[in-house]
Amino acid sequence: MSDMEGLYRSDDGGESYRLLAAELPQLNVFGLASDPQNPDKLFLGTHRMALVSEDAGESWQALEDTLTYPIQLIQVNPQDSNHVVMALSSPDIVDLNDMPKRVPEYAHGDTHPGLVFVSRDGGQSFTQYFYDPEHEKAQNAWQLEFDSENQRVYIATERGLFTSRDGGESWAPVTAPSGFVAALGFEVSPDGKTAFAIFAKDKQVSSVFAADAKALATGAPQWSRVDHFYPGPQGDVELAEQRLAQPGETRTEYDGETYTNPGQRYARLKIDPRSGKVEFGLEGRVRLLMGKTMKHHNSSLFYSEFDVADGVPQRGNWQRIYYEGGHKGWETSQGSDNYIQVDSFDFVPVSWGRDNSIILENGHGVSLLDMQAEGFPKTGGETVLYQTAVREGNGAQGHVTWRNRGFVNTYNGDFATSENYFVAALSDQGLHESWDYGRSWIRDLRPSPKITASKSVEILKTEPPVVVLGTGYGYGAGDIPMGLWAKSLAHHSPEDKWQHLAGGIAEWTGPDSENANGLPSVPNHARVPMNEEAWDYRIWAMAADSQVPERLFVGFKGQGIYVSDDVPAMLDGEGDGFRRLDLGPVELPKTSLVAHPQKANAIYYPTGSSLFLYSDGEKREVKRFPGLVEDVYAWLDGESLRLAVAAVNPDDASHNVYVSSDGGERWHTVLDRRRLREAGVPSFFETPAYPREDPLMPFMGGLAGFNEWLIVPVGSIRNNLGIFAIHLGEGADRPAVFNITGEGADRHGYTRVNEGEVRWVKGEPWLVHSTRGAGVVAASLVVLQ
Repeated sequence: MSDMEGLYRSDDGGESYRLLAAELPQLNVFGLASDPQNPDKLFLGTHRMALVSEDAGESWQALEDTLTYPIQLIQVNPQDSNHVVMALSSPDIVDLNDMPKRVPEYAHGDTHPGLVFVSRDGGQSFTQYFYDPEHEKAQNAWQLEFDSENQRVYIATERGLFTSRDGGESWAPVTAPSGFVAALGFEVSPDGKTAFAIFAKDKQVSSVFAADAKALATGAPQWSRVDHFYPGPQGDVELAEQRLAQPGETRTEYDGETYTNPGQRYARLKIDPRSGKVEFGLEGRVRLLMGKTMKHHNSSLFYSEFDVADGVPQRGNWQRIYYEGGHKGWETSQGSDNYIQVDSFDFVPVSWGRDNSIILENGHGVSLLDMQAEGFPKTGGETVLYQTAVREGNGAQGHVTWRNRGFVNTYNGDFATSENYFVAALSDQGLHESWDYGRSWIRDLRPSPKITASKSVEILKTEPPVVVLGTGYGYGAGDIPMGLWAKSLAHHSPEDKWQHLAGGIAEWTGPDSENANGLPSVPNHARVPMNEEAWDYRIWAMAADSQVPERLFVGFKGQGIYVSDDVPAMLDGEGDGFRRLDLGPVELPKTSLVAHPQKANAIYYPTGSSLFLYSDGEKREVKRFPGLVEDVYAWLDGESLRLAVAAVNPDDASHNVYVSSDGGERWHTVLDRRRLREAGVPSFFETPAYPREDPLMPFMGGLAGFNEWLIVPVGSIRNNLGIFAIHLGEGADRPAVFNITGEGADRHGYTRVNEGEVRWVKGEPWLVHSTRGAGVVAASLVVLQ
């Protein structure tokens, strides 16, 4: 599951993955459960609804009773497949489609009164109930569990632990340990004898407890705090008295390594289904995994084994087994900082025959941990199930690069290529580079470890070529821009080294980098994450002059457009640097700066609802559109200059695409809602989940032109309607629109496309898409020739 790419399935143990997206209307998915008695029947929770599949994800049907609701927690009764319970999650801090505003229960933002959905007919219909009798507004429900042995359902939430005796129709609060309120996790051992729960006092202090499950079911639990530290293989007495670190506390582990809790509570529990069973050597023992609350990085995974032979355990043996740091020998494709984000985890199913293995999602993909590996958990034990290490023939001698297995998960803003060298600018990871035509990638040759975000990249076709990267420090929407870096591609190998080029922040890019070479630096007071003033200093787009290869235009989100006439000279410490163009206020969308294909010193750029042309010191408005312009593309079809613009059309309640075949004199609408429907769209289009008035659906962006064709991706931040090819051979006033999304393993099912370009690779034209949530994807355009 992913938050922007939907659902992948592997049928060969992680050797390859296939995107399941043909009729999946919501690619922001966060809950998945299968029917224990019919594993091919899946229930999926998404940002706007729950869906059911009867064929292991090949096709999906929306559950109408859940439309518009963000569903995260799903459980099917192990003893009754007709009995399904679902619970709401809190939506993202900002739901980019504003859907919760249309749900009465979310009237006050990201809190809700505690809704659950219960089905008694296998998911055909659901009835809503409240687990909180007071209907108090609060946030996350963390875990939903059936206790089949004691005929109970439990839900752990920020407002406490609740239980139901009637399958989820009525609920009662469970008595928490003294001083604790919120419940952040809950599990019951397979034999139904021992319950484990995570309780929190507030937004800081949390701990794990155990109780007799039968006593809990009758309403009389006696909780024992079991958060003791692992004393090491020698049973260190002092370590055995320590407890798990609370926020700000530091602990020293048995091998002398220390760690400090960065401010996270403990959350989510998973019990090994083999616990207590003689055939697995676990008689009288329970194995338990525990995560943490932080969504982004440094969210460690913990493990403990409990002795339950004599009843409720009185202590734990918790140790970190997966975490950030770069010292453990974990494999990673993500480079030098060993970024870890443990969002989901579990012991592998018994049917796999791997009785000491853990599977987890680590923020980049899926990994398998072998608890019996030599040195575990301090070194080794990890098998990456989504990428393959490439040590030879990767164009990067001496470096390990990584080849994807079809599972893609990077937030890509832009890309560029030169011969065998491919570079991708990533909002959350800085950049990835490839020296084997994009087959395998590496991140740990970034020019600085501080570069963890990038929005744009361009390659100048000089001799040798020069790659220029816009950089930032931070992640996603919270990064702090830190100027341009560049390098000469003299070798098209890792021998080429990055240098700071312009702009920058002294602390990170050197004392002489502030406002260097004419590019503005972020003001001191705005150098904090999520500062809106800093956003204006993001380098949103770059464009290389089509006639003068040394010239580069650089567009900021809100600080105007700059130009340098000789970037290679600047890289050598010479030249005049950048100068700001006198264009007045400019507010650029992403990757929307386009060089004129025929003229020197000329670019097309949008601001507001207008498209402008700058040429040799003069600007003119080419066209004003009905609404905000989001993307621009210019290309040559023979001698004809074609322009394409994606802009909001309020009357059509969507983006429309407009094309001019005469340099901007006459314009025609070539793609709108009507033409989308005629070409073929998924069945969820214009349904209650995606109504006509949805402000960001459909979004058209990532335009790319090739001869008489224009290719347009259509979707939104959280879904994909398809890829459409528009044939302009009969004229822009008579376009023919084709759905070229593809099927099965060849389907393009990814979310919003930030950038689309035609690139020639080994003499063959390829369409390359830089996607919001799925990295870089490509397809050959030979078929269109």
